Amino acid sequence: PESHGDGMLGQVSKADQDSGRSQEPYVKNMRLVGQQDVRNRGANGNLSYIGDCAYVAAYYGGVDPLAGLAVVDVANPQNPELIKILPGSPGTRSPQTEVNQARKILGVMPYMMEAGSPYGDPPGKTELLLYDVSKDCKNPELLGVYDYGKVTTHEFGFSPDGMTAYAT
Repeated sequence: PESHGDGMLGQVSKADQDSGRSQEPYVKNMRLVGQQDVRNRGANGNLSYIGDCAYVAAYYGGVDPLAGLAVVDVANPQNPELIKILPGSPGTRSPQTEVNQARKILGVMPYMMEAGSPYGDPPGKTELLLYDVSKDCKNPELLGVYDYGKVTTHEFGFSPDGMTAYAT
């Protein structure tokens, strides 16, 4: 939301809540130029990008072919093209995605759901999957997987040089 002269930036004022204005979108210096529905799967979670590629995580991991990381070619912003969906991690939730621009690596971190996912699979693992996207961002190459064991993380990020990943 934009500032309305009441000192609030990024928050919805009480006046906008009371008047119903908060039910309408706030847009400033942005416009929609294109969109990709990722096979209309819904429940998209996190997004990261590098070069002409965007990576869109599914909210839940599972055996369903739509429950993975979507790789989208955004070279033509008016018509983004779904390239593929990398397999999801069954029994997990909301894989966070981050890209380190310096090293051109993609990190994906699904985390375990105690009761499994809505797809009926048992609880999965909390992992950090690292992909090389330096050669071709449309075809991420899996470099390695770190298994957090019994620790359930939720968020992560890379150091500026991409040599370290920090998880909470």
